Amino acid sequence: GINAEYGKQWYQRRVRGSSHNSWYCTKDKMKILLIMALVEVTLAKESPLKAILKSPTETLKLYNSFKGEQHLAFQAAEDRMRFRLFRKSAEFVAEQNSVDSET
Repeated sequence: GINAEYGKQWYQRRVRGSSHNSWYCTKDKMKILLIMALVEVTLAKESPLKAILKSPTETLKLYNSFKGEQHLAFQAAEDRMRFRLFRKSAEFVAEQNSVDSET
C-alpha cells in the first residue's frame, strides 16, 4: 500500500537523487560531452607541437625545458646550433605525426 510506495520513492530519491531521471540525465549529459570532445579532437587540424613551433618564444621555452630535464648546458655558440637542430627535429616530428594521423 501507501507505506510500500513511500519506501520505494524514498529509496529512489536516496539512490538516484531527487528524481529518478537525474541519473539518466547526467549519463546523457556525459555522453554528449564525450561526443563533443571527440568531435573537437577529430576536427583539430594542428598538433600541439605544431602550435608551439609557430611561436619562437614557445619553441625556445620547449627547448629550455628539454635542456633542463636532460641536465644539459652549452656555451652560447653551441647552444644556438643545438637549438636550430632541436627546432628542425621537432618540425620533422610534428610533420610525421600529422602524416600518420591523415592515413
